[in-house]
Amino acid sequence: MTTKPWADPLVARYAIVIDGWAMGTVGMSWRDGGEPEVFYALKSAGRGRGAATGSVRLLTNWLFDHGFSAVALETVAGNTASEKVAERAGFRPADSYLGSQGGEPVQVNRWLRHSAPLV
Repeated sequence: MTTKPWADPLVARYAIVIDGWAMGTVGMSWRDGGEPEVFYALKSAGRGRGAATGSVRLLTNWLFDHGFSAVALETVAGNTASEKVAERAGFRPADSYLGSQGGEPVQVNRWLRHSAPLV
């Protein structure tokens, strides 16, 4: 039986704070249908500390705890830092499509992470 995990659109953004300083944001969005998507952005001073990976894991697990069975994350092809975050957070490549960034066409990779089945 499939149930609707959330009744309304879900959009939220949170600050990533390291040592009392805001170093970036992490967020999620979902509209009826499909998987919710997590996203993040870090200032250069916040990189290399595991903040993005930890934040993505935390938000993904929260979504699983609230009834979603899969979560998506998108990266621009060739952005190895974001691809590593996706991998370390447990996401696997799912597909890709032609998107845009700053008005320029870019290849976008879509990643998925599925919740672990209850044993």
